[in-house]
Amino acid sequence: MSGLEVSGVSVRRGGRRVVEDVSFTVPTGQWCGLIGVNGAGKTTLLRAMAGRLPSEAGEVRLNGEVLASAQARAGRIAISTAPERLPGAVTVGRLTMEVARAHGAEPWPEPLARLAEALALDEIKDQPIHRLS
Repeated sequence: MSGLEVSGVSVRRGGRRVVEDVSFTVPTGQWCGLIGVNGAGKTTLLRAMAGRLPSEAGEVRLNGEVLASAQARAGRIAISTAPERLPGAVTVGRLTMEVARAHGAEPWPEPLARLAEALALDEIKDQPIHRLS
């Protein structure tokens, strides 16, 4: 399969397992979201996938190639997890609209409205992103 494949990734930090046996696939050309409560391990998983943290177990493949070492992962996978790198106190709604426009969609078209409802974005759309994880 081509794309990103994560299989059985586990990460230990400070002596305790904070990510356990995570597996998923993102086909080439597709987008996915990683959703969870604060402290669930989302950023830790992303950092391990990108070679910024060591993983205790599991495998990451990119277009069928196993990226066995942190160095191999870091050379092929990039992440940006710091919202403070975005300008000012941009709100969730504004960022969502700008991303939609960048991909040729009008702000809040029907599919985006359904997604916003499913993700409860209406509840947080006026929040500055730096206040969220």
